[in-house]
Amino acid sequence: MIEEKVEFLSDQSLFKGKVFMPDDLQNCKGMVVFVHGLGYCTKSYEVDGSYFSEHGYLLLTYNLRGHAGTPGEWTLNNSVEDLIIGINYLARNYKFPKDQNIGVLGHSTGALIAMLAAIKEKRIKFGSIVTIVTSLSDSYAHWFRSGFNQEVKAFFKAKGEIHPFIEGALNRYETFVDFRNGKLDKVPLEFSHRYGLLRSSNFRRFWNEIANSPNILDVADQIEIPLILFRGQQDEVMPLEKTDELYMRLKVHPKKLIKTNSTNHFHNDSWRFIQEETIKYFDEILLNEQMKADSGS
Repeated sequence: MIEEKVEFLSDQSLFKGKVFMPDDLQNCKGMVVFVHGLGYCTKSYEVDGSYFSEHGYLLLTYNLRGHAGTPGEWTLNNSVEDLIIGINYLARNYKFPKDQNIGVLGHSTGALIAMLAAIKEKRIKFGSIVTIVTSLSDSYAHWFRSGFNQEVKAFFKAKGEIHPFIEGALNRYETFVDFRNGKLDKVPLEFSHRYGLLRSSNFRRFWNEIANSPNILDVADQIEIPLILFRGQQDEVMPLEKTDELYMRLKVHPKKLIKTNSTNHFHNDSWRFIQEETIKYFDEILLNEQMKADSGS
């Protein structure tokens, strides 16, 4: 395995990441980009770059804009563009016979970002999606149904304290509904805050991203790549049935849904299994494509 530190620039934000690749790049099967969830970073996960490289894939990992030292203000649109810029970087710097085989591996909001990018960027050919947040606003509402609205307060603490407005908002879902309906326009919400490893200078902009989030279910018919989807037995962040609904709406073939034994959204007790199933699925996809090419169909 070869491991390299890489840097690429997207809209004046410098991204620092890592590339893991096989020793013999010329025999590499394809490239995969990992997109982590909102408030996390690549080190939060047990994603094993050596596992991908040992099975013939190049893997790029990086921290999202505004996360864990990456500069800039996080938005969904920026994150989609940043992912595409990351793919551009790989395309320029890693040349091998099968470098057109590009896939994505995304978790949570990272999975939403990956799917929005796949609709826009046709170079993405296959994907693995883990406990997808199909819509940030639907996820936020689920926090209150599952009780995660209390647990998540720790993510918003800065220097051991949580901003009084956020404290109150996480006790009352109707505050978010009022905001979404434009009833809090005169409330000063332009304060800096954190959400896990995300740093933001403007809470109003962060809440706007949640309130106006696209819903991947509404555009599922625009997804044209084969997908493997994972979800657990319980999920405090996102309703399980949303992954099931996405699977049913997908018109692509082959597609696969795996229900793991995990009882939380983060899924860190299942990442080895997820990687194994992801590699098997990607291998199957690429083998089928090669057989089609060889037969001339």
